[in-house]
Amino acid sequence: MKKKFLGAALLMAAVLMLTGCSSSGQGSSQTDAATAADRDTINVEINSDPSVLCGGFAANSVVNIVSDQIYDRLLISNGDGTYEPSLATEWETDANGKDIIFTLREGVKFHNGETMTADDVVFSFNEIINGAYATTATSAMDHMEKIDDNHVKLVFKQVYGPALEVTATSYMCVFPKAYYEEDPDAFLRNPIGTGPYKFVEWTSGDHISLTRNDDYFGDPAPIKNVNFKIYIDSSVAAIALENGEIDVLTNPLQTDRANLMNNENLVYKETESAQVTWAFFNLDSRFQDERLREAFHYAIDRQAVLEGAMEGVGTVANSMFPNFLEASDPDYQISHPYDPEKAKELLAEAGYGDGMEINVKTRELTNYYRPLEIIQAQLAQVGVTMTLDKLESNAWTNDVFRTSNFEFNLISTTLGFPDFDERYALFVTGQPQNFYNVADPELDAAFNTNRSSTDRDERIQACHDIIRIMDEKCLILPLYCNMRGIAYQKGLEGIEPNPYYNYAISDWSWGTGDTAAAE
Repeated sequence: MKKKFLGAALLMAAVLMLTGCSSSGQGSSQTDAATAADRDTINVEINSDPSVLCGGFAANSVVNIVSDQIYDRLLISNGDGTYEPSLATEWETDANGKDIIFTLREGVKFHNGETMTADDVVFSFNEIINGAYATTATSAMDHMEKIDDNHVKLVFKQVYGPALEVTATSYMCVFPKAYYEEDPDAFLRNPIGTGPYKFVEWTSGDHISLTRNDDYFGDPAPIKNVNFKIYIDSSVAAIALENGEIDVLTNPLQTDRANLMNNENLVYKETESAQVTWAFFNLDSRFQDERLREAFHYAIDRQAVLEGAMEGVGTVANSMFPNFLEASDPDYQISHPYDPEKAKELLAEAGYGDGMEINVKTRELTNYYRPLEIIQAQLAQVGVTMTLDKLESNAWTNDVFRTSNFEFNLISTTLGFPDFDERYALFVTGQPQNFYNVADPELDAAFNTNRSSTDRDERIQACHDIIRIMDEKCLILPLYCNMRGIAYQKGLEGIEPNPYYNYAISDWSWGTGDTAAAE
């Protein structure tokens, strides 16, 4: 795919990144435009240490932001139902009306110098399809097969509405078969792809370094080196941005929003996000009692959670889907509004008239534990004592999701692709990521209609049914839809906030500073 970016052509670096960093504090001397144009390195914040560095082997947006620089997909989604070529130059639906045939780009090189083959593409897809982490995208896929050296066929289990969207997700990476088979575990920490950047090193808890792939089939990345700097505390990362220690803050907290917006040395942009925060229940626990789930719904003031956790920036959610999706129903009114007295009645009916104790494990990230702290205080008002244990992100994922060792919890997650089917694997009976143990035939039917129908109106109605069913049966507790912000040093160009947290750093450049100053 031909890459687009703003700004002047990259000049040969005269100094290291350290000499190009800006001074600390608003109003202090910043790197001037000439130095900005000479920079060959960018330092980008991420808010946790990834578990692996290949998107197909972890359902995590932080993994994806690194993985997306290293790996290419067959095609690129524009987010509006249109697509651009990448490793595939053409695609068409098979005569059976179900499967997709891709024509592969010729002469593509992996970072180890080997030429990408149809066998590599087939192997990569089948490993990811048969794995456990990408099922939100792969649940309708059966397998990939080779037609000839230049063509592959992605075989689906059924006619599938969002077939191209799932193929274009960050999960569907292409990597060298022989290198992966040599040592799969080593591959996940030392990735090799075809993307615009190559992996250099990973120091856990500190940074991940990439460098430009000079053999890339597309336009070369304007910035040579990318350092992902790991900051568990996003407020510390905001200070690092203001001090010039990092150049881009990819996911700023709302508590830092005003300071970042008012800093004359920075650019702050935001858009409606594909990230939604919701609380959830394990239906294989005390919460199989719908009265208990209803009590929690009535006990929690969503607007107060939004104001306390996000300083009111965002919107109260009525489902686990962002409102800007075509099939969302932003006018839907939830059936269990805030009513603490009703919550007390239902708790008593469920056998907890004398109170209830519950332990909740939370990630050590502010956007996880802060809303839970507010919920904790609200539940205390109706007789529920909730204790919170903060866990490191990977430990939380293992304890809560992989083993379903929870009763009540919270997640702040970004939709992987713009379709309700992205949540199919989380809530349909028997699906591998249904850690919530939901088994509801009516909900299953609505999800299956959305994924199998090719009629637009029928699919939209099915999605409206999904929202209604999950609300009426209190299967989750939607809280708020986030805004997606991004803050960066003036002098950087080509950066726009992305609802899905998908960033192509090869589109960014150090420019003259004129455009940034105008913003």
